[in-house]
This record gives sequence, structure tokens and C-alpha cells, in this order.
Amino acid sequence: MNGRARAGLLLLVDLVAPAGLYYLLRAAGLGETAALLTCSLMPGAGMTLTFVRERRLDPVGLFMTGVTLAGAGLTLVTGSPRLILLKGALLMAAFGGWFLYSARGGDPVHGPRPMAMRLSRPLLEGWAVARWRPWDELWEHSPLFRRIWRVSTIIWGAGALADAAVRAVIAFALPVDLAVGLNGGLYALYSVLMLVIVNVYQVRAGLFDRRVYASAAPE
Repeated sequence: MNGRARAGLLLLVDLVAPAGLYYLLRAAGLGETAALLTCSLMPGAGMTLTFVRERRLDPVGLFMTGVTLAGAGLTLVTGSPRLILLKGALLMAAFGGWFLYSARGGDPVHGPRPMAMRLSRPLLEGWAVARWRPWDELWEHSPLFRRIWRVSTIIWGAGALADAAVRAVIAFALPVDLAVGLNGGLYALYSVLMLVIVNVYQVRAGLFDRRVYASAAPE
């Protein structure tokens, strides 16, 4: 299993599996608070597995574990299981802020690449876009190429912040049993919705059109 596959598996364990375990525990007769506290151990297990196998700490797993432990501690103090449900909202808020920060101004050519470009590059470069020009060259010479990836990153970031707001409302406004399932399902809904929106924008903006590459300096 390669690095991306392992990362995807651990992400699945951290984000999706806890909801399934929660409903199994509830069906077995466990209370809401006890079931949520038990499920909150799963992100920590994924991070521990990464550390044992690769001798490194996964930043996302570390953040999720810290947020979960904080929520679990507050739940034990207050007796309210809803604080654990805020984990998803805080994770998406951090994700959105990270993306928006990466799309900031500064040196447009030599500054850091936007996160949408960095994450999409292994999937797209060499498939369609790089048939005409390498991405590094395009980034340096094509203002339109840079704009497309900055806007794409802003779309992802803004969508994540909106998702975080929805999760916060769900955590406090809906029954806990329903909120757990909705929080898990929102990850799939967010991913599909944002992929559609971003891809429609990129096609309309010309990411897969030769006019983007014609604006770059000649080889």
C-alpha cells in the first residue's frame, strides 16, 4: 500500500468509522455520552499507528486528536456530549483557514503555491494540463494559470468554512443520534459538491484550454 492509500485509509478511520462505531454501541445499549467518548479514541488510534509504523506524527491526526480530547474533557466536566460533536466543525474551520491562508498575496511567482494546486498536482499534471507546458513553467509565466489556482483554493476554503458553520448548528440544534450520522455524511457531500463547483470553474476559466498556455512565455 503506497503513502497516499495509507493516508486515505487513516483518514477514513478518523472521519467515517467513528460514526459507524457510535451506532453499533448505541444499538448495544450504551448511552450517548459513553458512545461518543469511546468513538473519540479512534483518531488517536490512527495517529498512533502512523507513528509506530513510520516514526512520524501526522499533523492532521494530531490536530484531530487534540480537538477530540479537549471536547471529551469538556464533556466529562459538563456532562454534555455535544461538545465532542464540535470536532468536525473545528476541523473544517482549520481546513478552510489553511486553504485561504495559502491563497494569500505576496510574491505572485516565487511565493508558496496555493493548496488546491499542491494537492491536485499529483493527479492532474501529466494527464491533461502538462501535455503542453510543465506546471512550474506555467506558474512562473502565466498570470491566468496562477489566478485559476488561487481562485480554486479560495473556493475550497470558503466551502470548508461554510461546512464548519453547518456542523456547528447540527451539533447544538439536532438530537445527538441524528447529528452523529449527519456529521459523517457531510464529509461526502462537501467533497462531491466542492469537486463539482471547482471543476466547473476550472473548465470555464480555461485550465484545460490551450489559451492558458499560450499566455505563457514561449519555450
